[in-house]
Amino acid sequence: MRQRLHLLVVNCAQRTALAARYGRRWLLPVIDCGEMVRAGPLVARWCAERDVATDVAGQWLGRVDDESVDWLMMVPAHPKARTDTTSLEWISLDALANGMAVLDYQGWALRRSLERAPLPSVEGPFGTLDWPERVRSWLENTLAVTPLAWTPLRTSAYEVVAGCETPRGRVYFKGLAADRLHEPIVTQRFAAIAPESFARTLAFEHREDGTAWWLTAECRGRPADDPVRVAIALARLQCRLQSMAHESPHLPRTDISRDEFTHLPQSWMPMDLDPSNVLIDGGEVRFIDLDDSFIGPAPQAMAAFARRCSRDTAAAYRAYEQSWSPPLEGLDWRGLEDAAITCQSQLGWIRLMRNVERGELTADLDALRNRVETRLARRLQRG
Repeated sequence: MRQRLHLLVVNCAQRTALAARYGRRWLLPVIDCGEMVRAGPLVARWCAERDVATDVAGQWLGRVDDESVDWLMMVPAHPKARTDTTSLEWISLDALANGMAVLDYQGWALRRSLERAPLPSVEGPFGTLDWPERVRSWLENTLAVTPLAWTPLRTSAYEVVAGCETPRGRVYFKGLAADRLHEPIVTQRFAAIAPESFARTLAFEHREDGTAWWLTAECRGRPADDPVRVAIALARLQCRLQSMAHESPHLPRTDISRDEFTHLPQSWMPMDLDPSNVLIDGGEVRFIDLDDSFIGPAPQAMAAFARRCSRDTAAAYRAYEQSWSPPLEGLDWRGLEDAAITCQSQLGWIRLMRNVERGELTADLDALRNRVETRLARRLQRG
């Protein structure tokens, strides 16, 4: 499913936004991109190419249709921002809200964003345009240095992720809603056992509004391109973490597994493993983004990773089996892949339902359910 990003570039001091006029109608800039593309860096690059000094503060008010999902990308421009394009002009927010949009979604989303306050906002701890400045101030106080370049990676109203260059190196900030507190806690506990494999926490604050502000050092490395090395590292790490995983109250047990998997070793099972979440740096393999972590049949995590790789799958499975102590034998990897696909589909559906309940996404759930069921059936058949 493709994404359509509708850019609302706002001069907050003037309450104006960049738009093009088409007769009596107006149109915000639109970027079309793939389903897995990170919207924040893409929008930041678009702004830089047009000389608009700005932050990317929000990916709000998603609306799903048959072919794609629309997002309102909130871009608060700096007071002296300018643009070198002649096709756009600064138009007051009131004029846009009272006028006619070329695209129905843009008119709906703009009016929704102005229901709460004079400047665009939505429900959620990061549902305002000023959170980047608040986070920068917190970083200055926490690190005692002035942040330099800022790279938005995820900017929803309930979760933000950004990379930040500082004189001491690159750091990553995550602002998490109350239901995501387990990720920093689990990461810190695992890093205490295997510091070479997980991000180092620099600061963690549980704030009065229920959110967690979490700062980590950069995990160095390139996205994993060697499934065999990942298999060996994952198996050895899961062995080390078996007792720790069972003692952690922050790791739920997965309910997507087959009866025949009950004899498999139970350990930490990260279900969002893909090459971008596993980094290789010299002799080290590091794991990031531990949100979708469970206790369950340990090999299922390897199956989740391998099905996203295009080569060396059989060799990776053999290496994984031999890297356990004692070695595993004769695993049903086809069955584990099916279970991984089912688990990932369920997690995706849970996230979608959460987004709908919060008002982050508007969708026809019956139509989406049919689409998910069809895609899942096809993926299992191809497996």
